Amino acid sequence: MTRSRAFSGGDSRIPRARKTRVDFATSQLSLAEDFRTSLEVAPPSTSTRLHNAVVPGYHAVVESLIGWTVRLLQEGPVMLLWGLLVFFPARSIWKRWLRAKFEKSTAVGAA
Repeated sequence: MTRSRAFSGGDSRIPRARKTRVDFATSQLSLAEDFRTSLEVAPPSTSTRLHNAVVPGYHAVVESLIGWTVRLLQEGPVMLLWGLLVFFPARSIWKRWLRAKFEKSTAVGAA
């Protein structure tokens, strides 16, 4: 039987049931890694360790300041607008309340 004839399905010797049969197989794979760290004779110096701690701290401070600045620039104008819209009516209500309280206390003291 030639290769082209076997792939084209032209071989009549293969029964019809075998042409549609599917075989399943399972396989297992195991991986293991053996890693041994080398013994360091001299640990890093104190100044190196402090420098290595300062660098991420500095980056965190800078990122924090940039984040707050960006937030202020994004939300600041809206907060300013609402602050102005609420400030003036609240101020007039506060002044009326204080005036009424003052007049009430002076009226009670005069009587």
